[in-house]
Amino acid sequence: MINVARTSGRAIFLGLMGSAIGTAVFADVTAEDVWADQEEILASVGYQITNAETRRDGDTLIVSGIEMTMSTMALEGAESGSTMTMADMRLRELGDGRVEMTGGSPMILEMTMTGPEGETITTTGTMEFTDFVAIAEGDPGAVTYEWTAAAFTMSDIFLTPEDQGEITAALEVLALSGTMGRTDDEGVTMTAQADSAEYVWEVTSAEGGEVRAVIAMDGLAAEQVVSLGLFQGQPEEWLERLRTGGFMSADMSAASFTVDVSGVDNSAQPFEFSGQLQDGRFAFGLDNEGVLYETGTNGGEFSMLAGAFPVPISGSVAETGTTLRLPLDEAPEPQDFEFATRFVDLTVNEEVWAMFDPQGNLPRDPITAVIDLAGTALLTHSLLNPETWEQEEAPGQIESVTLNELHVGGLGALLTGVGAFTFDNDDLVTFEGSPRPEGTADLRLVGGNALIDRLVGMGLLPQDQAMGARMMMTLFARPVEGEEDTLTSRIEVNEAGEVLANGQRIR
Repeated sequence: MINVARTSGRAIFLGLMGSAIGTAVFADVTAEDVWADQEEILASVGYQITNAETRRDGDTLIVSGIEMTMSTMALEGAESGSTMTMADMRLRELGDGRVEMTGGSPMILEMTMTGPEGETITTTGTMEFTDFVAIAEGDPGAVTYEWTAAAFTMSDIFLTPEDQGEITAALEVLALSGTMGRTDDEGVTMTAQADSAEYVWEVTSAEGGEVRAVIAMDGLAAEQVVSLGLFQGQPEEWLERLRTGGFMSADMSAASFTVDVSGVDNSAQPFEFSGQLQDGRFAFGLDNEGVLYETGTNGGEFSMLAGAFPVPISGSVAETGTTLRLPLDEAPEPQDFEFATRFVDLTVNEEVWAMFDPQGNLPRDPITAVIDLAGTALLTHSLLNPETWEQEEAPGQIESVTLNELHVGGLGALLTGVGAFTFDNDDLVTFEGSPRPEGTADLRLVGGNALIDRLVGMGLLPQDQAMGARMMMTLFARPVEGEEDTLTSRIEVNEAGEVLANGQRIR
């Protein structure tokens, strides 16, 4: 499966790294070799240099009139494309096999997106580096680069159709540094670090609503690797390169991440939101073995005030995380997949609890939800083939599913469980059109009856529905001797298609 440490892709730093590349992060033994290397690597991340003029001034190669285009994407009738122009780049040979690169700033970006009905959105932006210097050394095809910059700024204006208002945004990143080089498997690896970054986003709608959001991050680090030439041409060509060995992924982190949002909605009601997360992580990987997506944080706090909501909302969470790993290409044997999500110890303020439980009948336990699934799937059609998405038949089938962990707790109750099932995809009769499962799941519920009693006493659960819930619990579960208000259940589906709960057949 994908090795995220080996490959890194296009996440929050892709624009920054792409700009850095275009500005001055390529080099070789001579300045001319550096420029040739630049063109090749820019093509790998989707840029094509359409115009550039070079001239020598002693030991310096000056590149001027630089224009680049980004590969156009066309999906379901929508099209997009971008162009970038840059100030002169200066590649100065230091006389010791190294090249110093400066300049390239400012950069002017224009991007257009045209929808299937002909509507067009145009984005213009100016990007600038302060005190940018890059040093490159090595041999042709094996060059390494180190660069620093005091700041990177970007200001954009998103021009939407007149009836939809306007969006403006600005980005500032401070104290940057990074590296770039080739990998052994024909890729380009890039790293970047920054002390802090701030992104400001403002929206004005045609109906009068206004939103201002400020996103700030500290202690940023990113690594990305893209195989050479991956994003040349059209998306269909990208997919074919992925099938034949292309790769990309990203690995990013931030020590802290804060969001502040304020504004008024279209009915002039004010609202505010602020939140902070610690140790944010993001990873993404893509190659012919599959796709990997991971996020996670180690705790955070939030608060919100909405004009239509009668009380302020605040709370905290101890941990969040999501993992998704899926196969993409067809194979003769089943391939692994997994999905896991964690939301640990969510708390909210007493004012929110009091809205529906003013007497304090419900325990104010932190709420936790964890589910961890793994399994195997047989892909008979490649998801990297555009034709697969146009066909009506399913591209594959689930062969097995394992429940590694189920943990749902809160309000004084806790449900846990594990299990494993295989699926007979040749038997679509026993379960009326669905593959026949076979396996067991073991579940445990603590505090379930007490929770039902509390909900009935508060008037939130009608007596007839409570009775139905208790009947279902009696049918599927049994009490644990010596443990108060504890039920367990073993759900089994056997080879004959019979469904049993604690050994009793229910189907």
